[in-house]
Amino acid sequence: MPVYNTPLKQLDLAIRSVLGQHYENWELCICDDASPNWDVRARLQNWQKQEPRINVTYSRKHGGISEASNQALSKATGEFIGLLDHDDELSPDALFEVANLLQSRPYADIVYSDEDKLDPQGRRVCPHFKPDLSPEHFLSGMYFRLGVYRRRLLEEIGGFRGGFDGAQDYDLALRAIEQTCGRIYHIPKILYHRRMEPTSSATSADSESRAHDAGRRALNEYLSRTRVSGEAITGKWPTSYRIQFKFDAADKVSIIIPYLNKPDALMACIESVKQRTSYQNYEIFVVGNRDLDSATRQYLLSRNQTIISVEGSLNISRLLNRGAAQAEGRYLLLLHDDTEVISPDWMTSMLGFCRLSGVGAVGAKLLYRTGCLQHIGVVLGLKGLAGHPLRGLQGFEHRYTDPSELIRNCSAVSGACMMIRKDCFDRLDGFDEQLPHAYNDIDFCLRLRQAGYRIVWTPDAQLYHDEPMSRSRADGRDAKYFKNRWDKVLKNDPYYNPNLTLQYEDLGYRV
Repeated sequence: MPVYNTPLKQLDLAIRSVLGQHYENWELCICDDASPNWDVRARLQNWQKQEPRINVTYSRKHGGISEASNQALSKATGEFIGLLDHDDELSPDALFEVANLLQSRPYADIVYSDEDKLDPQGRRVCPHFKPDLSPEHFLSGMYFRLGVYRRRLLEEIGGFRGGFDGAQDYDLALRAIEQTCGRIYHIPKILYHRRMEPTSSATSADSESRAHDAGRRALNEYLSRTRVSGEAITGKWPTSYRIQFKFDAADKVSIIIPYLNKPDALMACIESVKQRTSYQNYEIFVVGNRDLDSATRQYLLSRNQTIISVEGSLNISRLLNRGAAQAEGRYLLLLHDDTEVISPDWMTSMLGFCRLSGVGAVGAKLLYRTGCLQHIGVVLGLKGLAGHPLRGLQGFEHRYTDPSELIRNCSAVSGACMMIRKDCFDRLDGFDEQLPHAYNDIDFCLRLRQAGYRIVWTPDAQLYHDEPMSRSRADGRDAKYFKNRWDKVLKNDPYYNPNLTLQYEDLGYRV
């Protein structure tokens, strides 16, 4: 715990939250960073006299959060290190829950929990229920609280770095996750409470500005170290980010549009791609099993689009597979004929994430014409088999945690706009043609995950999708087939917190 000029009441509450832990095998390592208020030093000395498990060191001069944190870290003797801000609090069961998880996951390097905030009256507000490990979520910002690290890992990466004060925990986490090989575990319980006092980093505009700049530098260094061709830019909120990808157009993208006898929609879709897409190295295949009317055929031929006819009854999976078989691109972009492009960099953003190591597919932000959300990723088990959170809503009014504005991993994304690595598509033999109409996109994503690939959703690929707001997936043979295959998986979506409802799409609390 780094301490600097902390209000004594808040300092006492933070320390008492550690003393009140049900799990008693702890030590509290504090560094006072030369607080001008000598009452802080006197209070720390008093606490140290009362409790032998409290170890306090004092800086001779003010060096900042990172330096003070490193001094406190140097005094630690435990195998695991937990991070606690000087005005925040732990729940009484926080360390017990961490120790309990480590009993079953002794190889864990990092453990984190859900969190909430404490308002000026000390009331708990703004709960943040997090997903399990979501690697691409880190590209939107820091989400580790309570953060507990294996001490050896912190020593290997050199602890906290100077120059990142305000975002020192984000910089630490970005460097740590590069070394852990996924040994990161989530406790879906609120174990950490952040203070919202005016002097706290949770609310101060000046602190947020400095933290944002430091976090952006930390993220850009992470992108450079991991050889991602992009730059961190400001997200919707302070200390949230997006990635602006920068690479040449060497990789061809093959767009496959299944034609469902909607000629006006098809032409509008293709025109939006051609007029509003900044990435230019792509080809378009229109695949259908019905005769095109002469006007539509003439339009497609005038635009040099490849037309593929497939015999037999309508089977969307078969249409996509036949289109992919003729595709020349390294990446496939499945696109429904009732979509229209909004953001010029939609394809660049999807391709940027699809190029990341370990990513198999990327989904887009689909909107109704009203501006309401239609698709921001798929949640398993939602309203039955699988569903779209926040569908029909404008967003999630919860600062810093709106999933419609954050880069995230998902269990599945909609086939209405999905980019897939061609080699992954071929390795899985494409879409399952036993699912001709519904759930074929989710089934494919789950098979991708089963093969070890991640699914990413990006808010920077935005399109309109004219799917009716009242539409529900077919619940007949396709649903039965899908459920029989994935029933066990559907009961536990790792990217959806178990404290949230599966009954409704509003991300409300589970009761």
